[in-house]
Amino acid sequence: MTSRRTLNVPTDGPSTGQPHVAPHQLDLTLQDRQETFRVWRQRWNSFFRLSGLSQAAPVKQYDVLVSCLTDGTLKLIVNNLATGSTPDSQKHDVERVLNALERYAEGEINETLEHYKLLSRVQQPNEKFDDFYSDLRVL
Repeated sequence: MTSRRTLNVPTDGPSTGQPHVAPHQLDLTLQDRQETFRVWRQRWNSFFRLSGLSQAAPVKQYDVLVSCLTDGTLKLIVNNLATGSTPDSQKHDVERVLNALERYAEGEINETLEHYKLLSRVQQPNEKFDDFYSDLRVL
């Protein structure tokens, strides 16, 4: 587990200007990922409110969230959980990303089934390659 960092998060709204302790980096590659996520999420929620981050633009919220994830956990987001055919307006939706991480931590994502879906996906005769490729990225 990495050390906790102090961040002064400038927001688009009112802020105390005081630095706040960010939660340690979330690592969902560990054994007890459900408990790890539960504790981390409490710290994140407190940090989100106390720092004034809740008043910041969604892109800024997302960037701060990403800074609170290990490389392995960030790869889960990029490769599996919250990308692909997601509309641009939702790509930086922190709550959506957190919900996806929670589902992963709780084991709702069956990796064997997801692997099967990926391997069984075949491009349809009249399907554009770009559409097929986008669909593969979601799987």
